Amino acid sequence: MTPEETDNLIGHLRLTLGKMEASLDSITEGLIWINEDDRIQWCDNAFARMLGQPPIQLLGKDLFDIMPLALKGASLERGEHPVSRVNKECRQAIGQYEYTNEHTRTFETSASYVDLQSAGFSKVVVFHDITQQKQAFGMLEESKSRLRSALRGTVQVVSKAVEARDPYTSGHQLRVSSLSRAIAQEMGWNDEQVEGVRLGAIVHDIGKIQVPAEILSKPTKLTTAEYELVRCHAEAGFEILKDVEFPWPVANIAYQHHERLDGSGYPQGLKGDEICPEAKIVAVADVVEAMSSHRPYRAGLGLEVALGEIAINRGRFYDLAAVDACLKIFKDGSYSLEGGLSVER
Repeated sequence: MTPEETDNLIGHLRLTLGKMEASLDSITEGLIWINEDDRIQWCDNAFARMLGQPPIQLLGKDLFDIMPLALKGASLERGEHPVSRVNKECRQAIGQYEYTNEHTRTFETSASYVDLQSAGFSKVVVFHDITQQKQAFGMLEESKSRLRSALRGTVQVVSKAVEARDPYTSGHQLRVSSLSRAIAQEMGWNDEQVEGVRLGAIVHDIGKIQVPAEILSKPTKLTTAEYELVRCHAEAGFEILKDVEFPWPVANIAYQHHERLDGSGYPQGLKGDEICPEAKIVAVADVVEAMSSHRPYRAGLGLEVALGEIAINRGRFYDLAAVDACLKIFKDGSYSLEGGLSVER
């Protein structure tokens, strides 16, 4: 190779290295090269800015001396951290890294093994700052929590407004809600599903707001026409709730809680799986509470009679799993209509 060719090659290499360095320094992710002892051999400007130190001061330093071991807020032994676990056998690892100087920042880290011991490094680690995303997610979750709380409050106010028109059955919806929640928990439903059943049950009779109060509180047997008016409350409840964007099938709970598995219920005559699971639970709770409690036209029939009704018609009118769960929580004493759950679940 002639001196001129050598100079041209060196110039080309310098130009290429310059382009690579400019490219690396233009990315926003922190990028470091470290050796097997986790000492920094090179870092980009973004990583140096994350730590608030010049790049030159970071060279040769142990990564875990300048960034104390932390993963999702928990202290770790060196060998437990994803960066330390990367080697010839485990060639890549991903995790979250929390670093605190003046402020706590959270990074997603991706460490990869590269077999370049001759070049002085064996791992490439990328740090992506997700602090703002994490904060935004936290604010979103807080906002969702406030909205859920407001939703629960609104639902309870509406429930009380309905029952104010029918003082004789005051508390019915809350008791049905409490029992529905206990049944769903006994059936192994998750917290989100249980909450949906609970809230749906609180307003399952909201359609009664359109039934004349004198019919709701009539102390004698209803006429056929009056009974048909009362039966309309399920569909009326659906119409009231259907346009509200609940995260649960609240409108269908109101619509279907008088449906029966064999199709003998109302208003649609649905059968089996046509009825939503939440409404099947509320149907059982509604029957037990209604039969046990006093009504304007009759005295309460008692809990034993109510439980006998769902047991006899288990699988015919009422969902098998919901009935079994209901019978169990009363039998083992973990629930009572007066006090709700006696055992925290």
